[in-house]
Amino acid sequence: GARSESAEVVPTAPANSVAAAEPERVVAPAPDKVCTTFRTTVEVPLGSKVAVCGSSPELGSWDPLAAVPMTWTGVVSPENHNDEGRPRDVFTCCVELAPHSTHEFKLVIFPCD
Repeated sequence: GARSESAEVVPTAPANSVAAAEPERVVAPAPDKVCTTFRTTVEVPLGSKVAVCGSSPELGSWDPLAAVPMTWTGVVSPENHNDEGRPRDVFTCCVELAPHSTHEFKLVIFPCD
């Protein structure tokens, strides 16, 4: 069966933070959304599509047809091939999510047409 994952989104310092002259420091407010990168390595048939589907509207609200498509970014290094020596594909995507929010998600594999 499919296995759901859970992750907490923790933002890094916003790029638009600024520091004023000593001793006062001015920091821009935290962003409403942060880019959250999903990355997976999986062995799939050529032409298959991989997507992230999850509990929030940004992740498709558990509807596989509304899932966020992932982009194939290459294959893992030879030492990370599967037990039979075949390479696994690397897929990534970036989803804008609220900072410090928790989301459940799973990966969906769509076979080639």
